[in-house]
Amino acid sequence: MNEIDRLLSHLDLVAADANRDEPTSLDPDAISALCEQLANSLLGIGATGPAARWRTLSIVGPSPSQLAPALDHTRHELRAFGLSSPSEPAEQDLLTAAHRALAGEAALPQAGLVADWARSLLAAGDGAAALALLERQAICSELRPEHCNAVASLLLQLGQAWEAERWLCTSLTHNRRQPRPWFQLARLLLDQGVLDEALEAVQQGLSIDAESDWGRNLRARILLTGGSWRSYDSLVANADALPAKQPAQLELQRQRGRWARGGFGSGSPLSLPLPKRLELRRLLPAEGLVVLLHGHHADPLCWLLEQGVLREGMAVQPLASREPLLMAERLAAAGFSARSEQPAALMKQLAAEAGEPVELMVLQRPWSASLPISLGGLLPRVKRLLTPGGLLTPPQFAPLAAWQGWQLLKQR
Repeated sequence: MNEIDRLLSHLDLVAADANRDEPTSLDPDAISALCEQLANSLLGIGATGPAARWRTLSIVGPSPSQLAPALDHTRHELRAFGLSSPSEPAEQDLLTAAHRALAGEAALPQAGLVADWARSLLAAGDGAAALALLERQAICSELRPEHCNAVASLLLQLGQAWEAERWLCTSLTHNRRQPRPWFQLARLLLDQGVLDEALEAVQQGLSIDAESDWGRNLRARILLTGGSWRSYDSLVANADALPAKQPAQLELQRQRGRWARGGFGSGSPLSLPLPKRLELRRLLPAEGLVVLLHGHHADPLCWLLEQGVLREGMAVQPLASREPLLMAERLAAAGFSARSEQPAALMKQLAAEAGEPVELMVLQRPWSASLPISLGGLLPRVKRLLTPGGLLTPPQFAPLAAWQGWQLLKQR
């Protein structure tokens, strides 16, 4: 490779980095120096026109977007002059080189060219080969984070979310100060409905890049999807962290009234004064079975336990929770005797004459408009009913107490 070809190849890499929206490894002064060296070499072979163009670019400092067209024009002029300068490799050449590397017949080149090979394989419909190529690069580099991220991005394009999550975690194991993998991981967890872990991941990313609109939007979406008083409180307390004039702001305004009616008031529940705690201790059961129906989380019961209104060790039977395993884990961690979730037949079992009496049912939100009908057989077995205010008031129940957006009802 002669000097001109070498300089053109160096500038090709800079232009390729710019097209991929990735930061180049060369600073602007180094790029200007390359342009000046190319101008001198072109002048040495008599290509005065291209030499003058590159001399100008070396003085003004070329923007990355200018490099690709300037390189194409220079190669065209060199061919017109009959001077030897290799053209860009054909797509078939890229595919051939990629397959040779996969077969072990050739060593892997620098990362930019491997990325070009992977894109060519993907465009040719060979996603498996593109994935194998990037995986080999990651393994050969001893799992460098940027190479693990490239594998994860390709897996996401191929719809393999579980494998993508593994590679993102590997990348973060080697370098936790990367915001983008945290955000990608949060998006994966959000799509799977694993909201707590998704929120934790996006918070990690925002702790590194607090100004990221992508991270802010993700955080808002996770909290809005949660739809609980804790989500509402987090959004209201950190309104500046939301992107301005984004759908998340409009959704927050739309949901504001529903959360204020259906949660612990407009924000986190406050500690109750002693008289109220004593009143609720008399009204709520000290032992017996508690049924938590259609729960998003265990917060209402855990909060009552923290206030000393409920006692540790009470048996809690979750039913139709959004995340059964997570619900059981939280109830047990709080100090309840959590029972595992069972099929819908348990509702009939509890409603039967010989069924275990339900001292308290906590209903966080309705599953559907037909919920009162589906509860018809079980409600007569329920002694107390705890719901957000106005959510459900069956005629056979009378109000006992109300606080912070919640109502406690008792069987008449």
